[in-house]
Amino acid sequence: MKKLTINFLKADLRMPHLMFWDWMFPLILIIAFSLFVKSQEFSSFLLPGFVSLFILQSIIFSLPYRLAQYREQGILDLISKKGSPTKLLTGFYLSRIVILVIQTALVIVLGTFSLGVTLDVNGVMLLASLAISILLFLLLGSLCGWIVKSQNSALGLAQAVYFWLLGTSGIFYPIEKSPEFLKILAQISPLYYVNNLWSHALVRQEIDILGNAGASGIFLILFLAVLAVLVKGIKKGGPKHETVAQVEK
Repeated sequence: MKKLTINFLKADLRMPHLMFWDWMFPLILIIAFSLFVKSQEFSSFLLPGFVSLFILQSIIFSLPYRLAQYREQGILDLISKKGSPTKLLTGFYLSRIVILVIQTALVIVLGTFSLGVTLDVNGVMLLASLAISILLFLLLGSLCGWIVKSQNSALGLAQAVYFWLLGTSGIFYPIEKSPEFLKILAQISPLYYVNNLWSHALVRQEIDILGNAGASGIFLILFLAVLAVLVKGIKKGGPKHETVAQVEK
């Protein structure tokens, strides 16, 4: 499993679009904001949002694409017949978690110094927020990956989900000061609740911890249930198109 995880890490580092979204874009965005944001209050508002956004971004632009790639090329079908797809997917998920942990630590450190944020960390909430964020968005990314049938459609769906969540999460603006329709949309945006949890974890912003954690839990259960139904349906229906597995028969 260790070797498989390392191989996935190496593969991700060789993919230009993943390198950009995982490492370059967070750096560029934080530095760009640091040039213009001089308010300590606004900087403290932005940092938790950056952490939340980059966790989502790292998952949503990698996981659906790779799952679609494995299905499109018949790799999952081939392994299902000759080995264990669970081992393959576990190795991939572990590699993504390693990247997310490193990335999150770098974003917090870089954001703290670049934006001039004074942290007031709640250690328990930080670990809880990290675990909830990763699990929630891994399920969302997996769900998107099982819905699509090609790599191109995976990227298209990832972009749609990303910008929808970005626009309804209140990361760059307070939801409380937004139009009424955005306040309503925020209630069905998992990124909104994740952002709130990170705000309390990093700067101890006053929030309803149980309410936000509970809402995140509801999304977790919902994504898991829908994903289970999709995976079960795909296994029953079998592959819909010619794959590598079929060619090798």
